[in-house]
Amino acid sequence: MYANAEEYIMELMAQVPLDLIEPLVAKVREGIKFTYIFGYNTIVPKGRSEILKRVNWHEYIRKGIVERRMCDKVDVMVIVTDKQAAVLFPDQSGETDLNHMLFSSDSLFHEWCLDFFRYKWYNSGSFDESRLREV
Repeated sequence: MYANAEEYIMELMAQVPLDLIEPLVAKVREGIKFTYIFGYNTIVPKGRSEILKRVNWHEYIRKGIVERRMCDKVDVMVIVTDKQAAVLFPDQSGETDLNHMLFSSDSLFHEWCLDFFRYKWYNSGSFDESRLREV
């Protein structure tokens, strides 16, 4: 999905895979707008902070290429680009099921994912790095 994005990437994330940070940074360097929401329950990998410092992440935030917010909890993950969208729902225990994803380029599906992301965005607050759990 990142590779196909040409305008924007939006994510509502319950977990951040370490191996996806570098491809995402490459897209941000190209000028692709990245907007994301983490929950207070979002799990980030150890080493994320060092990578973000090394790539000067705060400069992209300062320039407005990257925008971020936080909400209480993420149980439904959404990834939306200008070309495609994906959604991951919670399993029976209430945790986001990272093993199953609905993915499509269909315009109605894309619109639903974008609407859901925007709903969560407008109901989220300021980003607070200190609230993240590194694993």
